[in-house]
Amino acid sequence: MKKILLLIPLLALIVVLSGCVIPGGSGSSDTQTTKGAVITDFEPDFAEVDSGQEVRFRLRVKNLGEVVATDVKATLESIPDNWEVTKAECDLGTLERKQGSLEGGEASCEFIAKVIYPANTETVSKPVARVTYKYKTSTTAFVSIINIDEARRLNDAKKLTSSSETRETTTNSPISISIKFDSPVKLFSDSLNFPLKLDFQNADGTVCHPDCSDPKNYYKVNYQFSWGSKLSEAAEIPCKQTETIDLFKGEDQSLTCRLQAKDVQTSVESLLQIDADYGYLIQKSTSVRVRGRAPTS
Repeated sequence: MKKILLLIPLLALIVVLSGCVIPGGSGSSDTQTTKGAVITDFEPDFAEVDSGQEVRFRLRVKNLGEVVATDVKATLESIPDNWEVTKAECDLGTLERKQGSLEGGEASCEFIAKVIYPANTETVSKPVARVTYKYKTSTTAFVSIINIDEARRLNDAKKLTSSSETRETTTNSPISISIKFDSPVKLFSDSLNFPLKLDFQNADGTVCHPDCSDPKNYYKVNYQFSWGSKLSEAAEIPCKQTETIDLFKGEDQSLTCRLQAKDVQTSVESLLQIDADYGYLIQKSTSVRVRGRAPTS
């Protein structure tokens, strides 16, 4: 019984010293996204270190998307409280976008800490690199609108076809936005309101509005929706020009709304555009085995 009781404080000590769960992010789980800026490498210089030795963690971040990543910052987290951390933050600045065959911008930094651990014990610590940055998603579409006379003319000529259109984000951003609608929109009177479906999908990180500096901003994205002069908000379930919605990791959010078309003489193509500016948080863990050494006499 005494042996069992003696093990309890030791196990508690190992739990405390080996790391902790990061609040507001996703625990110590890695972000698996391949969109936007990503962590391509995060490793210690040595897989095993003794207490009293310095360990360096090398981090590399690359922009895989076709939008410039700005205000890129990295921090070292989940370090035991009794370690002596010399460097735990890096300002990586701006990562240029990927353009065709040209690779996106890349940056690296190094975190430094001195390992402290009780003698004659060992554990595996799992530090986490957290990277935040600002990004943008844009999606555009053209909806065709025709009045009833033009619809009859095209129908008589057997040229009237209707289809369900979907326009999606093409910039490899971590937040994807798609606009779904039926085209063409046929006006049987002076005006008509028609439905659209807006889909927002989060890759595998934490989206923030307006940035990731405060956990209160987590899991939110704000978008702006604009449309051509022949369109306006419908009276019922109107599309909003700006709105903030909840969007969790690896999930999507769908909204249905309506626009009103009016005053179309024959036919017109009207531009639909959705823009979202947001902060984004990704993270990656690594491991290092720590050995506590008894002081030499």
